[in-house]
Amino acid sequence: MRRLAIAMPLLRPEQRPDAWELFFSSSGRLARAPFVAGLACVLGALWVYEDEVSGTPRLATGWAVLSVLLFSGCCLTSRRLHDLGRAGWWTALLWALFLAAWPPLSSPARGVAGGLLGVCAALLCATPGQGRANRFGPPLPGRR
Repeated sequence: MRRLAIAMPLLRPEQRPDAWELFFSSSGRLARAPFVAGLACVLGALWVYEDEVSGTPRLATGWAVLSVLLFSGCCLTSRRLHDLGRAGWWTALLWALFLAAWPPLSSPARGVAGGLLGVCAALLCATPGQGRANRFGPPLPGRR
């Protein structure tokens, strides 16, 4: 959450989503900066969980924690795709690539999945959203 707090001042107040909407809503559109900040939080939490939690606590909390992180990542990605004018269902393909590439092992299939995922992530982070209204909502504030 700290990274999110650092990145959010870069946005105008009307562009800043609240945390609940950012991580648990899949409707509407999402600009690049909140997407990158939110995804960094989700992937950072996944990395810390994978690195720090093991044994009995992992068995007790694993499905719940990983389900919440996966759901949050899907919501973020779906809203970003909406901003690009694409259906949120494409999120399933992107997260299938993520699950195919995780955990990073030395296998050619995981390498290909990781490479495709990297290209898709770069496109989601770098491509500006549509500047006009689309079927997912009006243009985000601050766009012409």
